[in-house]
Amino acid sequence: MPAPQSPPRLDVGQALREGWRAFLRAPWHFVAFGLLVTALQLLLQALQPSYTPDKLPPLDPESLPTDLGAALAWLRYGTVTLSLLVLNVIGGTVLNLWGTSGMVRAAWVALGGGRPSFATFTHWDPRALLRLYLPGFLLGCGVVAAISVLLLLGVIVSQVNGLLLLLPGLLLVAGSLYLSLTQAFLPQVALLHDDHPFAALARGPEVVAPAWPQVVELTLLSLALIVAGLLACGVGLFVAVPVVTCVGTAAYRQLFGPDDRTGFSRSVPKLPF
Repeated sequence: MPAPQSPPRLDVGQALREGWRAFLRAPWHFVAFGLLVTALQLLLQALQPSYTPDKLPPLDPESLPTDLGAALAWLRYGTVTLSLLVLNVIGGTVLNLWGTSGMVRAAWVALGGGRPSFATFTHWDPRALLRLYLPGFLLGCGVVAAISVLLLLGVIVSQVNGLLLLLPGLLLVAGSLYLSLTQAFLPQVALLHDDHPFAALARGPEVVAPAWPQVVELTLLSLALIVAGLLACGVGLFVAVPVVTCVGTAAYRQLFGPDDRTGFSRSVPKLPF
């Protein structure tokens, strides 16, 4: 009988070296794409109504039948505000998905020995964005449901003894730590490994569990890089974020293998820059 295969191991030092080399294959492209995504996000946030409620005419409910001008002004303001809010939520979500997928795709190409072009970052792939969105949405729904249950549990146990409130708090902390570790590679898994959102969510605990001490080390390293970027007047984030993405993707390759099972990194148009 064939000997059972040992679970893959994670070498954090090797992932750091490989991730840094991948970033150096196209550093200006990584930074430029981060600047582009940030600029588009700021543009969305700048889309606000050109007037504020304090500049609108006062609205007296008793004078509504006669003061149609004020009512229409308030209706127009509410419609514009709500429309821009929906636009900001949808646009911000799509931008975050597009930015994450572009960074992961470029990191994957660079780790494979290629030099990602700007088209590698900006390539529009709706199926990949949907694969990335659905697991995160399901995970978020699960987290909201779990928090709601814990809040209800806290209200119930507090009627017995106030000290019992510590129990839901400890469960919340433990659950948050568990999810942050087991789903540390969820973007890479959803984009490169599993088409189905539930399969992507289940893959993390299955593969990460045997290497959780190294994943903790990788998480702390990533946090240190992000903090270093923040300390560099915030500008360092445009270097820290892609480096963390490259390091995380290098670690993913160690645990999950170097195969692109979904074709995510292929079919990208070639550009001369």
